[in-house]
Amino acid sequence: MEKNKEIVFNATIFSAILAIIVGWFMASVSASSQGLNPDDRFIPFIILFLILYVFNLVVSIINYVLGRIINSLPVRLLIFNAFGIIIILGIRYILDDPIFLAAYSTFVLFSFITVYFTKSR
Repeated sequence: MEKNKEIVFNATIFSAILAIIVGWFMASVSASSQGLNPDDRFIPFIILFLILYVFNLVVSIINYVLGRIINSLPVRLLIFNAFGIIIILGIRYILDDPIFLAAYSTFVLFSFITVYFTKSR
């Protein structure tokens, strides 16, 4: 039952909050590096928010599936974060923009949530 609470929390509340924070950061950095007016970052923020929210949902599902398959917390977190590094470096390589490295924070923060939910059982 606790794993179900974890996926619901990750997929709804935490994914949305994380997408807002990381999306705003990425839109701000992108706007300032392109010399845009700070007021012009709303549309890039909305686009980044939607992309990051879907990305966070996929990461939540991957984390949940790993939790169902692997019972050892350290092994689960090791595989989850190694997968995250591979995904983020792949995105960085394909899009050739280092700002997307900020999306790795999703994996780190989901790991903390996993430890919290595992320890509270």
